[in-house]
Amino acid sequence: MVLAVAWEPARGTDGDGESPTLQEVYASLDIPGHRVELLEGRIVVSPAPIRLHNRIVTWLTLALAELAGDRSWDLLARGVVELPATDERVEPDLLVSRVDESSDGEWTIPAAQVRLAVEVVSPFSRRDDYEVKTPSFARSGIPLYLMIDPREALVTLLSAPSPKGYLRAESVPFGGKVELPEPFAIVLDTATMPGLPRDV
Repeated sequence: MVLAVAWEPARGTDGDGESPTLQEVYASLDIPGHRVELLEGRIVVSPAPIRLHNRIVTWLTLALAELAGDRSWDLLARGVVELPATDERVEPDLLVSRVDESSDGEWTIPAAQVRLAVEVVSPFSRRDDYEVKTPSFARSGIPLYLMIDPREALVTLLSAPSPKGYLRAESVPFGGKVELPEPFAIVLDTATMPGLPRDV
């Protein structure tokens, strides 16, 4: 279940007559076991994912681990990405970013550092993953956005970001192969991914 909470500044103050901003409320939230995102002026709180979701993220992490190590990229299962084009904060299920040790003490990752963002789509995150994050990622210049949808048994790769959205999209059914373009230049064989009929 996803709890979407829209906070309205006019409903409260911080003690000095000034209402805290939505970004300040978002930054103050610490809900163990939940993911908190700022999307379309909403604070979206999602509970811990199901086991299959975690297995898919682990599978992809292992598939990308050697390449990320060779390229000295960060491969992060948790990380909050700042999207400058929309002033949103998102926490993809997995992301690949360039290493910037000067920002190791910070909790947000600039979109400019992200090479690939990944979402494993749940029934309750479908609209945000497909309709909200897609244009936000593209407008903020994230080069590749990979959506893995167990319900539809479909993997979709979006690339070539532009102010109008991603210009290229490729979808393959579970069991097919997805080619990640440069700077990855690898093929993901989803035949080995959890979630195929034999696993569910």
